[in-house]
Amino acid sequence: MKKGAWAAGVLAVVVVAAGGGWLAVRTLESKTEQAVRAVLAELSATADSVDYNLLDNTLNLGRVAYAQDVAGRHSTATVENITVTGFDRACLSDASGSELPLVADSLVASDVDIKVVDPSMTSRGTIAEIRMEGWYQNLGKLAALHRQDPLGEAFFAEAYRYRMDMMAYKDYRVSVTMPDQKPLTASMAMWGLLGPAGSRDASSDAGRTFSMFMNQFRMELPGLGVGSVERAELHDLLMPPPASVSRLTALTRKMEAAESEGRDAALKQGEAFLKEWVDAYRGTTPYKELVLRSYAFQPEQEGTPPLLVDEVRHKLSLADPVVFGLDLIGLHGSWSDMAPGWREAGPAFLPDGPLVDGSILLSLRTERRPSSVEWSAGVQNLGRAEGKISLELDIKNLSDVLKLPLDRLMANVFLKDADATYADQGLEALALTVAALDEGVSVEQERDVYKAALPLLSEEAGELGPMLEAAANIMLD
Repeated sequence: MKKGAWAAGVLAVVVVAAGGGWLAVRTLESKTEQAVRAVLAELSATADSVDYNLLDNTLNLGRVAYAQDVAGRHSTATVENITVTGFDRACLSDASGSELPLVADSLVASDVDIKVVDPSMTSRGTIAEIRMEGWYQNLGKLAALHRQDPLGEAFFAEAYRYRMDMMAYKDYRVSVTMPDQKPLTASMAMWGLLGPAGSRDASSDAGRTFSMFMNQFRMELPGLGVGSVERAELHDLLMPPPASVSRLTALTRKMEAAESEGRDAALKQGEAFLKEWVDAYRGTTPYKELVLRSYAFQPEQEGTPPLLVDEVRHKLSLADPVVFGLDLIGLHGSWSDMAPGWREAGPAFLPDGPLVDGSILLSLRTERRPSSVEWSAGVQNLGRAEGKISLELDIKNLSDVLKLPLDRLMANVFLKDADATYADQGLEALALTVAALDEGVSVEQERDVYKAALPLLSEEAGELGPMLEAAANIMLD
């Protein structure tokens, strides 16, 4: 009897302890769910369901909806499901610390639908799936700042404080509709980060710089045509400082509002936006390099051939010197798109059509300090030319290049030196053959005509004339 009573007592203690443990777990889960809903409310969002499981540390949100009106713009978004593993509820607090709290070891969001409506346009975007890994950020603090001022400097500064090991969007589609116009549409199979971004240091703004990629991008431009890129990469993109983002966002709203006031009002706001953008990036490198692979553009006009380029590379720096570089590698041409002489003679030289590459690199300084232009151009199996022009610019600010009329700008450009080289592999013979066909003479007769005209052409070319004449004589001899 005593043993039975003892066993019953032990069982009662176990039941009470288990019940108390379950109650403690459920209380913590409930508090976490309430905290999640509170943060969503700060961001003008709701969720049909919020379920947190403490034992496997998993958070599930069902049908999250967002709606907000800012400066005449109505934005809505829905996410059918969000699953977060490795969740740390400390990220929901607005307390500051030396290190950012963990939001998720991994996050998967499915069926995202975003819509933005303002007086000048309506845009809608859908994303089949978003995946994130190793996400650190103080969401509680970010939400509180968003509530205070969603366009404020403090909010954007906090938005830059994050760490993301991986992020990718799958099947991203967007359409933009303006009054009385066909919609502009774009899609991509995948968008994501090229490697980790940001820092766990809560005082760091390393999140301003990141690299990203797009796969199978396609855009339809009404009245122009359809463009596509198999893969695009943007390396070391630098976002503007928080104060500049705040001002640029406000100026964007003003630009959109000004469109209804007429062309002059819109241009005025556009100039203000451009000035703010230049000021934000002055002395910096906005991005290290943009790479486009397998670029194609099919003009809408019937019968117009497509533009096909194997690879495009571009770099930009607004430091000292200002650097602008552009490389076109494998620009595909077709003899059928050219003048009759080229159509007739070209296939004998290049049966598959011309394959062109070219590059230009500008290195510019103000106040008559040394500047340069390096260039190259070539047609595979026909010839290649390259050269360098040294010059000086008698202007105080390079932003004046965008404002000065061409004649005034050229009056402030001073040529110091120039050189060029050319290696011919058949272009000279092809050009003479085409010219001879057009004139109805022999190739030798056409060569003599060109050589006789060189002195006059040299005189008209000014300072570059002697160099060009010498190069032409080498080609024609």
